[in-house]
Amino acid sequence: MPAYLSVIEGAIPGQLLPVGEGQRVTLGRSRRSSDYAFEDPLLSRQHCAVQAAEGKARVVDLDSKNGTFVNGRRIGASLLQTGDELQLGKVKLRVTLGAPPDPAQLPQTERALPQPLAGYVFRERLESSFTGELFLAQQDVTGRTVLIKTLARKQLADDEASQEALRRFMREVRTGGRLHHPCITEVYDVHELDDVLYLVCEHVEGWTLSDVLNERKGGLPGPRVLEVMRQVAVALAYAHEQGVVHRDVSPGNVIVRKSDGVAKLQGFRLVKDLASESVVTSKGQGLGNMLYVAPEQVQNAQNVTLRADVYGWAATLYHCIAGVPPVEAKSYADLIRRIFNEEPVPLIQREPTCPPALSDLVSRCLEREPSLRLQTMADVIAGLDPIIAATRS
Repeated sequence: MPAYLSVIEGAIPGQLLPVGEGQRVTLGRSRRSSDYAFEDPLLSRQHCAVQAAEGKARVVDLDSKNGTFVNGRRIGASLLQTGDELQLGKVKLRVTLGAPPDPAQLPQTERALPQPLAGYVFRERLESSFTGELFLAQQDVTGRTVLIKTLARKQLADDEASQEALRRFMREVRTGGRLHHPCITEVYDVHELDDVLYLVCEHVEGWTLSDVLNERKGGLPGPRVLEVMRQVAVALAYAHEQGVVHRDVSPGNVIVRKSDGVAKLQGFRLVKDLASESVVTSKGQGLGNMLYVAPEQVQNAQNVTLRADVYGWAATLYHCIAGVPPVEAKSYADLIRRIFNEEPVPLIQREPTCPPALSDLVSRCLEREPSLRLQTMADVIAGLDPIIAATRS
């Protein structure tokens, strides 16, 4: 299950730092080499690392000068539980495992909401980080609720990590603006005001597949999952037709709308544009949630093709039905080893009620070698439709 680190002292009060299932993030002073960076001279450039895997979270001190502390005790490595307090330098964070903590229980920042943006009323600050903020807002003319992501150019240092944040933000603007599909969250507009960029996006009220998996602690009802994942497959097929590879298909990026059950694919920040062959990822940087990332993307994210999304789609479906991801490991290093060297257990062995044809389809999508996989999402849909039809009869 994922872990969440809530800032309670020494930085932005209430800031929430997620650590996804299967992910390892580093905390420190350097924006270049740390996933979460803080302006604190007491911190080492890379101070400590937090990993979430198999329902547990673990912190490891990275030979920091001033030490990493859990509940006031200096540690070299330690398992973390909900409610533990992690301190590095002047920064203190509270640990929550599973679902994100209730925002009402977090320390509240005294910072005001941003200055008015013509046509929108800011309602609530949802997230804060050194790269920007996320707000819930309302559009004046339509009255609809939207998400607004901000990025302040003047707050970005002139280093690779900060410039990469800017490139990703602009990539989301350019790509999202041209993707218009009922199963993809939309980007409505972008503004720049006093050197701050504002990205206006669709707000979907519902639950991600990750939320549902964490709540159920097991697989989801097969027929409904197939309907949802078919919608995701159609969305990916459309994106691929536009020359866009998602590169981060995972349960956390599939949200099912509460009002009508429509599945929406979100999280296009890691996209690759096949038309320009440009990508914002550094060589060797895999990105995405490692439990659902294709081997070739782990090795070099610059070279991925749409077949990486075929893998991510199948890995997500596998987890939804089996209740566990296709690749499990006890450590980050073990996860990497298994991704490159072991075939996932066939889905039918995890869930005996799974139709053999579905198990075979998923296995063909999870081949380590891209050339051996189903090659397109159209191929995936062609294989999936007869299976769905059989479950209805």
